[in-house]
Amino acid sequence: ATFQNQEHLGVRLGKLAAMTFGVQWIGYTFSAMLKTEKFYDMFGTGSFLLLTAYVHYRSGQTPRPTLRTDIVMCMVFAWGVRL
Repeated sequence: ATFQNQEHLGVRLGKLAAMTFGVQWIGYTFSAMLKTEKFYDMFGTGSFLLLTAYVHYRSGQTPRPTLRTDIVMCMVFAWGVRL
């Protein structure tokens, strides 16, 4: 059972890595087309917030996330918006 959990974790981490790579690639494409570096920070922050929201949403697939996870997610989200 432990091996299956680790394999499942690997699949989830792979999805998160693919999402991050995709968002960053889209940001690079816009930056390269417009020949500017203005989009790097915006897409970096966007991918950070997207992953935070996605992980929080996926944690709700099992029993409902606790108040503590909701608070932590909100704090991380606030910090990400500050970037």
